[in-house]
Amino acid sequence: MSYWQSIDRRHRFKLGKKVLTGFLVISILEGLTTIILSSYLSSNQIRCSYTQIYNTAAYLGIFTGIVIVFVSVHGLRLIYQQVNYFVSALVIVEGFSIICFGIVVPTIAHVYKNKVINHELFAELLQYLQEFSSNTKYKTCWQSMQDKFKCCGLQHFSDWANTSLQDSFTMLVKYSRSATTEIYFHLPDSCECKDIPRQQIMWRCVKAVSPADSYYYISSCYPLYEDMLLQNLNILRTYFPVLLAFQIMQFSLVFCFVLKINKLNAVQQVYTVS
Repeated sequence: MSYWQSIDRRHRFKLGKKVLTGFLVISILEGLTTIILSSYLSSNQIRCSYTQIYNTAAYLGIFTGIVIVFVSVHGLRLIYQQVNYFVSALVIVEGFSIICFGIVVPTIAHVYKNKVINHELFAELLQYLQEFSSNTKYKTCWQSMQDKFKCCGLQHFSDWANTSLQDSFTMLVKYSRSATTEIYFHLPDSCECKDIPRQQIMWRCVKAVSPADSYYYISSCYPLYEDMLLQNLNILRTYFPVLLAFQIMQFSLVFCFVLKINKLNAVQQVYTVS
């Protein structure tokens, strides 16, 4: 006679509820971790198309994390009333997890990581810069990027020499292309050094021609933006599939556990009736 058959139905039911309670607590922690990580990924404040795409994936992760926490907490409330509810809760959680973590999020991350590696991101940002004055979306993208990273230009601040920025809110700067050639052009106000400690201004910024008391950033934006995207896309490609695999393993073990308990209970009922 096995251990399961040696204990009566009441003790088996209590043990089963303890195991299921432990699983639900783990699921709540997984859901909270997913919400925190997804919130971090969506808090970059850069309003460019590539960022918005993986922001969508992050928002999907937040939603799925909320579903996991809600179903698990609700399961804790009902587990002492009806164990079979737990199976239905698992189906709901695993359905969302498989769709979001196993299909949508990794696909988005893989596709857009390849776009970054293939320099499609660079070409898109260059187009945004060249059409900065004529397109509100492109302007918003560049302003938010330069504000966040405290940088100026795609690879160099002189990239702005190819645009026409003549309004009163821009800085006039000088750039020496050679020993005999100097060019003057304007920079957007997001290139201006702001909230920089005085001791850092001399190595992070350069003095503009006009206004006389203004400085602009010398760091380029593309390497910073590319590193951030690749880092966040790698998180999407690794964490969520790992979490999905862990949840499927939990689901399989607990589902088999519930079936075993129900089967033994059914057998015990038959012998009791007999």
